[in-house]
Amino acid sequence: MDIQENQKTLDSIQFVASNTNQDISKITKKLSILNPKLEHVKGFISISNSSNKIKIDYKHSISKEIQQEFYQICENWARKYKINTQYNPEKDKFYVA
Repeated sequence: MDIQENQKTLDSIQFVASNTNQDISKITKKLSILNPKLEHVKGFISISNSSNKIKIDYKHSISKEIQQEFYQICENWARKYKINTQYNPEKDKFYVA
């Protein structure tokens, strides 16, 4: 995952890390594995503005089949790498818990 390191980015990552019950270095390595898998389903990883957590989201203009594939990719990744995620059905997003 290409992250331009500047103080604002580093501060954001540290803040998110303080809201996560997992080792942030472990998570970032595993996110770099997930990121390319999300590209073809128009998925992306970012920092949530509302919850100060890492979110895994997608462009909501995709088909139901691609949407289901997105869910499956996220769930399989979390299970395989033992990353705690939370799915928020109201926002239709995954968050790293």
